[in-house]
Amino acid sequence: MSNFDDDAFVAKINTAMSANLFIAGPDAEHYWHELLCKIEELRRPEDNFSLPPSNAADAWKMAFAIFERLRYRSRLPRSEEQINNALRAQEMERVYNEYLDNLAHLVTLARRDVLSKETLQYLGLREGDLASPAVVDNNTRGDGRRPDWQEVAYRVSGARSRFERMSREEKLAIPLVMAARRSAAGLQEMQERYSALEQRFNELEQRIVALEMPNKQKAAA
Repeated sequence: MSNFDDDAFVAKINTAMSANLFIAGPDAEHYWHELLCKIEELRRPEDNFSLPPSNAADAWKMAFAIFERLRYRSRLPRSEEQINNALRAQEMERVYNEYLDNLAHLVTLARRDVLSKETLQYLGLREGDLASPAVVDNNTRGDGRRPDWQEVAYRVSGARSRFERMSREEKLAIPLVMAARRSAAGLQEMQERYSALEQRFNELEQRIVALEMPNKQKAAA
């Protein structure tokens, strides 16, 4: 049982800690650490708040205000909607953690040259899929995750699963398969360009016929 489960203790230590602008001294650091542990214990998967650093002015007051909100919430009965939201958030967290594991695995293989750029393309990955899962500037959700992480997680998971199921022969054939794909793509592009030129030619031909029509009608008259 944490000291922060005791309301009397909480009130007493908060009065003492709030009197100081900064966290200073072994005792203060101990209580600060205990407060953060309790906040993490009360945090729910759907929460996206961030805690102040210990060296920030009034760090204790800001963190304690978060603690009070969480403590109050923890004592309220949860509605069915809140329970469902929490379950969805837990599932989302599970998927994200799985994404991090798959990403780290593929990045390691790529750095060891087990996965070439061509192989990554063969596995369905796109440029930037193996980049950092975090964003430099926090996003609107406040979770620091790249906005498209769910889409990327799907491709990364599929790529790892597919690679692990591939036979040695299939892996060796990847360069030939990718070369054939490039040839097919080049042929498709040429066909599309030819179709566009043919359409343009037909349009010009129709315009010429339309321009010549008045002259032919005059000659016929």
